[in-house]
Amino acid sequence: MARKDISDCLVCLAFYVQDHYWDRFISNRSLLAQIKPLRKNYAEDWLMYWTGEPFKVVFSAMERTFDRGYLEYGTSLRGAWLEPKGQDLLTEALGVEFQRDERQQWYYNHMKATDR
Repeated sequence: MARKDISDCLVCLAFYVQDHYWDRFISNRSLLAQIKPLRKNYAEDWLMYWTGEPFKVVFSAMERTFDRGYLEYGTSLRGAWLEPKGQDLLTEALGVEFQRDERQQWYYNHMKATDR
């Protein structure tokens, strides 16, 4: 595999898992034992586990996904979050539904209107 084999959808899914499912996975020690080191697993940890690729390939795929507008981050790509475009990608591909409060819905609508 190479960077081209890690899809934007898979990268977005890794960030979705990082943000939404950590609390559920923490009770499943058998799954956690397979992913090292045992800490809050970041998206790159999930991607390395799922694809078997080294960190530099996975991080490059994460950067590509950011460059395409699916992710946004503050100080570190490791703490990125899904942009509306990335949320739409997961909704189309996997049927993931996103719960948004009023502020998040306004941001989503604003970003869609500006077609970022």
